Amino acid sequence: MLSQFKQYLRTKDITPTTEIEEQITFQLDGLYYLFVYEKSDPNYFRLILPNIFKIEDNKDRYSQLVNDLNLRFKVAKTYINQDGMIWITADQFIYSNDSIDLMFERCLALLKIVIDYFREQQSKLSHD
Repeated sequence: MLSQFKQYLRTKDITPTTEIEEQITFQLDGLYYLFVYEKSDPNYFRLILPNIFKIEDNKDRYSQLVNDLNLRFKVAKTYINQDGMIWITADQFIYSNDSIDLMFERCLALLKIVIDYFREQQSKLSHD
C-alpha cells in the first residue's frame, strides 16, 4: 500500500517530506498530510490532516462542530485529541488495486472539502 501511494504521489509531482516505515508525510495546496499504513492490516490506510486547529475556548461549540462534521461527511472522521488539537482523517479498506489512484484522489478531495467546511463553520464560531 505504501509503495502504491508513493507512486500516486509521483504521478501528481508531489515529493514526500518524510518517509518512515509505515508513514509518509507530504504537503499539497498548503496543507500538511500524513499517509499511514499498518503492516498488521495490509488492506487499510488512513490519510490525515493533523493539527488543523487548536481549541483555546468554546470547547463545547467545537465539540458540537466536530459531531456535525462526523454526521455530515462519509468516510471522514474529525476528532479532538487530548491536546485540544483538531484532526481530520479519511480511513479506507482497499481489497483491489483497480482504481486505487481514484480512491487516493477521492480521499484527498474529501479531506479538502471537510477542512473548507470546518474553516467556514469555525469562522462563524469566532464571530459569535
